Amino acid sequence: MSVTAEELLDVLERAAAGHALTVAQLRADARQRARGEVHLSDREFDVLELIAGGLGNQDIAAELFLSPNTIKTYIRTLYRKISVKTRAQATVWAVHHGLVPAGEAEAEQKDRSEGA
Repeated sequence: MSVTAEELLDVLERAAAGHALTVAQLRADARQRARGEVHLSDREFDVLELIAGGLGNQDIAAELFLSPNTIKTYIRTLYRKISVKTRAQATVWAVHHGLVPAGEAEAEQKDRSEGA
């Protein structure tokens, strides 16, 4: 994940001021930065994060309370917007843009495979 000097300074200033930074806040910030590059909807970001977490279409559909066909449509649309063709490329894009920390995608996939 690349971070600009201004973004790093902002995080450090918040930490120095005693503001706790949560994972949710960091992800929201990452989404906002990614929005500057691509125009994904909130639902497309949700689907992308779940893909990066290792979920299949059926699991994503269950998680988001949508049909598998709706998920397929979101996936096709977001792949086109971020210029990727595979789940692996989408995962790399998500990690590179800070939507999912690099180790977290691997850990989530491992947790799911152990639970299955």
